[in-house]
Amino acid sequence: MRPCWICACVSGLALTASFAVAAESNVPHAPVTIVLKFENPFSSRSIEEMKREFQRATRNSIPVEWRMRDQMANGGTTGDLVLVTFKGRCIMDSVPPPVYDESGPLAWTSAVDGAPLPFGQVSCDRVRNAVLRAMWGSDFSHGEQLYGRALGRVLAHEFYHMMAKSTAHAASGVTKPALSGPELIGSSLTMDPEAIEMMDRQ
Repeated sequence: MRPCWICACVSGLALTASFAVAAESNVPHAPVTIVLKFENPFSSRSIEEMKREFQRATRNSIPVEWRMRDQMANGGTTGDLVLVTFKGRCIMDSVPPPVYDESGPLAWTSAVDGAPLPFGQVSCDRVRNAVLRAMWGSDFSHGEQLYGRALGRVLAHEFYHMMAKSTAHAASGVTKPALSGPELIGSSLTMDPEAIEMMDRQ
């Protein structure tokens, strides 16, 4: 099965956001608030699984708090902010997609002068198509869980770029430049230790 390119860094203008970093690598990282913005209806079950898988994939290396975009008017956040926009339909279909291949990355991270910013986008449709092509047999009975797992791994990949402020990829783990459908939904896939170190150094 052809691997799916996870991400692309998109150049753009810097936006205003709170994005502080720890001064020393041995200082525990402050919690990061991940703000989720959905352009269309989504599966709550898949998104809850995404959050759980994100924690597993990042090995709980950085504490995170989750907020929906419409909750931000209430304030109450501290530390770093990361905004992720989910494009397309974040709902699992029950049948495989057509044979045609929708090329392109599964997610994007905004960047200025090659430096990733804490703003990213995830293509729910491309992730769903990759997942459906990898599923077979009994997988379809828990498709929402597998879809959420894949979204969590894609999100962990983008989170690494944002927090490490790097466009580099690892040779293994969830921060490889491309992952196959089976890797997106397989039983275990975590962040390379070197990638975690890079986040800790910021």
